Amino acid sequence: MGFYSYIKKHERTFKGAKNIRWFYIPPVTESEHLIITFSGFHGRETQGVDGAYNYVKPISKIDCHRLFILDSYDGTPCYYIGGNKTNDYESSVASLIFKVIGDLGLSMKNVITCGSSKGGTAGIYFALKYNLGHACVGGFQVKVGTYLNSVSTYTRENVLKCITGGSDRESVQYLDEYYLEFFNDVSVNTNINMHAGNQDPHYLNHMTHFTNIMDDRNIKYNLNLADYDSHKYIGDFYTRYLLDILPEITRTAPIKELKTEYSNNKINIDIKLPEYLISKTDIYYAYSVFESGRKLPIMKVPYSKNDRFTYKVVEPGNYKVEVSVKHKNKIYTEESEQIKVV
Repeated sequence: MGFYSYIKKHERTFKGAKNIRWFYIPPVTESEHLIITFSGFHGRETQGVDGAYNYVKPISKIDCHRLFILDSYDGTPCYYIGGNKTNDYESSVASLIFKVIGDLGLSMKNVITCGSSKGGTAGIYFALKYNLGHACVGGFQVKVGTYLNSVSTYTRENVLKCITGGSDRESVQYLDEYYLEFFNDVSVNTNINMHAGNQDPHYLNHMTHFTNIMDDRNIKYNLNLADYDSHKYIGDFYTRYLLDILPEITRTAPIKELKTEYSNNKINIDIKLPEYLISKTDIYYAYSVFESGRKLPIMKVPYSKNDRFTYKVVEPGNYKVEVSVKHKNKIYTEESEQIKVV
């Protein structure tokens, strides 16, 4: 089942002060961890397109409990806070989160928030305010009022006005100070992990306010900076970051990247695992080659320590390679893209 079909089938509405749309992916094996993902802007809100769930594909690789939550205050993003200077949306989101944690019997220290841009602001905010164990966020805004006022007419007249009740200078200042005062005053019991581009304006103009506050308060954080200068790159870089930091926290071993190449009648497979596993010696790989039209694999290679695989093609057809990674008695499986040989 594809992600779209899965979401359509499993999406639910939590009824609180405001209705919250969400969906959940359970772990394949028993897990003590929960990842909560908040969404950013997708760029089509001005056309009336509703919010979208972010980072579903990479986070689906992490074998733990996974909760995805939308940001839609009667159709308008509200940074998961609420409308007209209230926190009605936030209270409903918090109630949903605590219900899921309670139903699953999890510890707060094993809850991880994720998100980039608007979703990153929500991720760090909820993690700190509600004493969740980890925040793993990227390229987020701190001076949210200034940001919404400057991006577009839509963000100023719809989003800023939704949250604050206005779009004037006082509304901008109110929302800026809301987050700055929060980060200055909140008691921090969260493991803070952040990613950004070293020249991304969201880092230079926003996240540095956060790091300066944390530095002044002698609060530790982990900051991963990559070499890029535009916020348009955040999706790709933050995805790679998540596939390193989340497996380390959850102690899982998903396949970070599976490269497939066909040349000289050979299918070559190259595997990359999360960084924390690079020096591990108890990792094993197995391979199965499938040809379209056949249910059973045409070749199987048992577990070994070889993270590269080559299959010599002898006849035309459509081929896929299934890769299995074994670590600490857990198996993680992923299929390569289809290779058409003519």
